[in-house]
Amino acid sequence: MPVVAIASLAIGVVSSLFGAAGKKKAAKQAKRLAGLNADYIEAETEEQKRRLKFEQEQTAATTRTGIAASGFRSGAKTMGGSHRSYLKSMKDQQQSEMDWLTKSGASRANIAREGGNVEASQLRAASFGHYAQAAQGLFGIYDEVKNG
Repeated sequence: MPVVAIASLAIGVVSSLFGAAGKKKAAKQAKRLAGLNADYIEAETEEQKRRLKFEQEQTAATTRTGIAASGFRSGAKTMGGSHRSYLKSMKDQQQSEMDWLTKSGASRANIAREGGNVEASQLRAASFGHYAQAAQGLFGIYDEVKNG
């Protein structure tokens, strides 16, 4: 009967080693995929910012054209001051939108990376558990051979 017990323990050791190797590989893959996802989010954000900037420039140009066509001139006795105030307010709002988009994209990319790090950490811990099972099986084999 010791041969059957030893064979059973050996199968458990081999299985645990394969499981540990698989978990380690999955941990690396999870981290790599999270990095790729974060890189994509950053690229996507840059494209969104490019498009937003284009739209904002178009809006500003249209607004300036409308102001110029309105016949008001800049100066203390005209409404030009309110036009300047409106353009400044619009520019501030546009900058706020751009800042938010930048911050949001960076946050999403960081969350993706951290998610990959957490998953990789969990998989490495599971890998360690498989190695511990393999070691336990080896001690069982040793004990079976010694006392068998």
